[in-house]
Amino acid sequence: MQKKDLLLKTDSFESKTSGNEKVMNCHYKLFFSYFFLSYMLLDFGGNRGRIPKIDNGDVGEFLRFSQYWVMFTGPSVTTEQALVTGTLTDTKNVNVYEWIKNGKVEVVDMKQFQEVAWTNMTHVYPSARFERAISHWTPWRAGWRPGKTKHYLNSLCKITPFNQLQMTFQTLEIMMPGSEKRYSGKPKNHVVEVDC
Repeated sequence: MQKKDLLLKTDSFESKTSGNEKVMNCHYKLFFSYFFLSYMLLDFGGNRGRIPKIDNGDVGEFLRFSQYWVMFTGPSVTTEQALVTGTLTDTKNVNVYEWIKNGKVEVVDMKQFQEVAWTNMTHVYPSARFERAISHWTPWRAGWRPGKTKHYLNSLCKITPFNQLQMTFQTLEIMMPGSEKRYSGKPKNHVVEVDC
């Protein structure tokens, strides 16, 4: 039995495409590379408020181009969170997301929420992505519009039995790493309400 040299018997690894096809492939790659780079830069400028957002950012949001360049920023100096509560005929300050998830009427101590920093909000939001989206609606961010928040609350009014809904935003200043306390002072609060 004779051992075959597989390296000698294999086909050449060079591409079998003609010169014209190589040039066309190169043009397509360049076009798409420049197109997506341009779109990403325009989307970045629109997210930062430097230019009007093209297509309202829908394509960029769908393709997850909007990364907000967070890997190039310093550590956060503030933390924001929001809580949506509602009023039923006989109960106030009901956690709306808990009611949507489980149908439970869970009453939230709003005095505690407004005076004490809730360091873990995972029990409040349906998902981490939803928590991040809501944190971008806080009144302390540039370009905040209360109409966007009211529109969201009005849409919740249509699918829930609440008579009134309110979104309470809370922000805290984060201390520098190595500080004795994580947050400085009491949280700032802002409330947006709608009647259903």
